[in-house]
Amino acid sequence: MKIILASLMCFVLGASQCFAIKGGPWGGGGSTSLLGNFAGVMEGELGSNGLGIFTINVPQNGLATGVFLIFQSGLFLMGDIQALADGHRKKITGLLHAEATRTEVHAGTVTTTIVAIADGQMRVNVSAGSGFTFGATLTGTAVVNEHGPDDPISDPANDQTYQVTGFQQSATPSG
Repeated sequence: MKIILASLMCFVLGASQCFAIKGGPWGGGGSTSLLGNFAGVMEGELGSNGLGIFTINVPQNGLATGVFLIFQSGLFLMGDIQALADGHRKKITGLLHAEATRTEVHAGTVTTTIVAIADGQMRVNVSAGSGFTFGATLTGTAVVNEHGPDDPISDPANDQTYQVTGFQQSATPSG
């Protein structure tokens, strides 16, 4: 009797693999943990003279935040990212804001003036790393609009599109 039961169990265990859910965390379904730190580069269109770099920290709860630096139209703008990381869709979507400032000292008084503002949005897909990459990789686009500090409405003619590539630096969020 024990031999018959053991033989049936071998058949059941072998057959159950045929009905197993395929994929895993990077497969077709389910949620993916996007926790950790990501970094990337934003490359402007050919001839646009635009280049950006960023870091994003994705915590367990709340918005992902990071630093955003961009060189655009001969200006250096520094700011931040506020983003939402969606593990079900494997996407990070964020808002970008950066400012270029000028600091002047006259008779001991320091004055800082905002010269230009860059606002935009970034949408990236998160994929499993391959080859020598252990973490996840980022690919997507960003649209950034540079305008003056006195312009309450940005002109869509100033929009610049960037190709975004990046990678996961660590799977542990900082802070």
